[in-house]
Amino acid sequence: LEHIVPASSTNFYVFYSYDAYNYYSTGQPVSVTMTNYLAGEVVEPFAYTNGVSWDARNGGSVWSAAWSSDADFFVTNGSLAAPANYPMSAANRVIGPDAGVNAGRMQQRACAVRNSGKVYVTYLMSIGQNGAGRYAGIDLQSNGTSKIFVGMRGPTDKLGIEQSGGGVTADSAYTINAGTDRVYAIVVQYDFTTRVVQAKAYYTTDAIPNDEPTAWDVSATMPANLMNSMDGLALTCGGYDGETVGNVYYDEIRVGSSWYGAMQ
Repeated sequence: LEHIVPASSTNFYVFYSYDAYNYYSTGQPVSVTMTNYLAGEVVEPFAYTNGVSWDARNGGSVWSAAWSSDADFFVTNGSLAAPANYPMSAANRVIGPDAGVNAGRMQQRACAVRNSGKVYVTYLMSIGQNGAGRYAGIDLQSNGTSKIFVGMRGPTDKLGIEQSGGGVTADSAYTINAGTDRVYAIVVQYDFTTRVVQAKAYYTTDAIPNDEPTAWDVSATMPANLMNSMDGLALTCGGYDGETVGNVYYDEIRVGSSWYGAMQ
């Protein structure tokens, strides 16, 4: 049984027991109040019924539109196992099914505009296959157009950063291993003043520090005027040069204005 309720809501229930003769006990009433997210924090916990198409779903918090584009993404039961100190996994997860050789998938959604200071984006991901010719990650968007990709870049199996459409690229030494039981939390920081984008990955058995790290796995400086504001995200995965990335799972997306704000 799945019961999907909004954050910060109080929900009331009555529970009964019954025996083989269909005699019911007196009902036992209970109530549960759900916690709330930080003010202004963008959240997608994938609280949708499993097995349904994810296209046009509009749950979560502080988004400005529904998910759109690739109706082949769908919600599946269970959550990805988050590292310690990452927001607790809840509800379900979403899968981008294997698109096949030389094909990809994208699902995008608009969120509240951010255009000053720093923006932090976090997400959980596991991939079916890694290595050359395969990619999986998230795009930072402006005006509905992808500007910066962060995740496993196509040329390698490493965590990397790439200017969407070609240009600036950077790879870390951190390997994104394949396997649906191998979950990574990817943390992205973009500074609107310096145009520096940084990323760091944590494996499911790691513990994410409470304070922002002084060293990131990979960083790159983007061209001037590439992304003066961020108002959306896109999940993107696929293969090329005769390859396929397999099934890719995503979970627990957050967008905040600080390390702490993206970890709640």
